Amino acid sequence: MQLTKDFVSLLQTTVTPTKVYPSASKSTALPAVVYSQRNGVRQMFYNGSYGLRETDFTVDIYAKTYGEAVVLKDALITTFHGLTGLMGTSMVGRSSISNTLESFEDNGEKIYRIIVEIKILD
Repeated sequence: MQLTKDFVSLLQTTVTPTKVYPSASKSTALPAVVYSQRNGVRQMFYNGSYGLRETDFTVDIYAKTYGEAVVLKDALITTFHGLTGLMGTSMVGRSSISNTLESFEDNGEKIYRIIVEIKILD
């Protein structure tokens, strides 16, 4: 889907110097951003023609320090909150940050995680 490709492209160019992955493993280098997509074309089919397609992206930010995680979160919010117009070749009616959640894991290695949910109407 072109919207996902355009989303990932913008994510890679604006939330640097990190790596962007569609999934993560224990060997993933940090800091890293992992994304997933929900809704989209199927959701538009069920909504009919009265509204825009609503695509939700969940972005997980993993970092070894809290400061690194916050810098990446702030870049993500700056880029995607209130985004309208073209995103690559996809037309975005409106983009917003719908939720953020922070967590910390200490299983031998300290890892800070921030989850950001982005809603795109296109």
